[in-house]
Amino acid sequence: MNIFDLHELLEMEILLTGNVIWSYDFEISQRQPARDIFAHVSGMLPLHSHQGEIILTAGGLSIVGDVNLHINNNEFEQLYLGFDEVFTRAMVKNFGLFWQPLRIVFNKNYHRKTIYLVIDYKMFSAKNKLWFNTLQQVLS
Repeated sequence: MNIFDLHELLEMEILLTGNVIWSYDFEISQRQPARDIFAHVSGMLPLHSHQGEIILTAGGLSIVGDVNLHINNNEFEQLYLGFDEVFTRAMVKNFGLFWQPLRIVFNKNYHRKTIYLVIDYKMFSAKNKLWFNTLQQVLS
């Protein structure tokens, strides 16, 4: 995201903002399984490779942080709230009893990409369900 894109984003009506920790699917697949055990007994954040601020506008979703990412509405392929074979319940404290990851599959420049988000994480909760429901409304 360049300065022009950021300026354009700030001029749009912001629907939601929050803090986000996130990873691409391939980054999760490359994790060290021993770390899964520590997630249950420590105060560690959920598995993630990147962090920043997430912004939802009527035109799309943007992440500004250590890696910047913008997904236009027409690039979304799939939204999913829950665990799967990549991001499993075993990876999180309390086996996901209180929150689930938000998975987004999108097509950017003819490349299909998958990211997993944890938004506004607190020790036992995240606002992923709110973001999932709002994204569904924006995209419908």
